[in-house]
Formats: sequence, C-alpha cells, structure tokens
Amino acid sequence: MNHGASPTRLRGASVGDGDLYVMINAHWEDHSFMVQDRRACPWRRVVDTARPSPEDIVEPGTEPNVATERYTVRARSVVVLHREPAG
Repeated sequence: MNHGASPTRLRGASVGDGDLYVMINAHWEDHSFMVQDRRACPWRRVVDTARPSPEDIVEPGTEPNVATERYTVRARSVVVLHREPAG
C-alpha cells in the first residue's frame, strides 16, 4: 500500500526534451523511493520542498546529482528530478 506516496516518470524524448521523475509524499511519514532507470545520464534534483530555501528549488545549471538508488521524500513534500535527453 502506498499510503499517499507515489512516483511518476515523464519521458520527454518524444518532444526532444529531458525526462522528469516526480515523487509525491502526501503521507505524514517519510517514504523512500527507488530512483528508476539510472542509465548513463544522471538524475539531478530540481525541487525538494522539504529543504530550506533556497535549496528547495535550485537555479538551472546548479542542480546536484542524485548519486543513490533510493531517495527519501520527507513527509508531505514533493521531489522533482530532471535528466537531460540521452545522446
């Protein structure tokens, strides 16, 4: 049971854009998500609403790599990862 926590991957290849991986945790407890499809292009964290400002939404070009296979999404928060198009 997901208890209000769900991930969604949006593929941008069909429009020549990068991919987004959105993890939403509406539950009152933290949840750990498996970061899907960790191929050569790294996922970068764009948004994590549990982080203090200005780390919650980072400026383009300064997004940190997500180096782990799992990402913990804090209670009642949203995380958005971005990956550049392959090739």
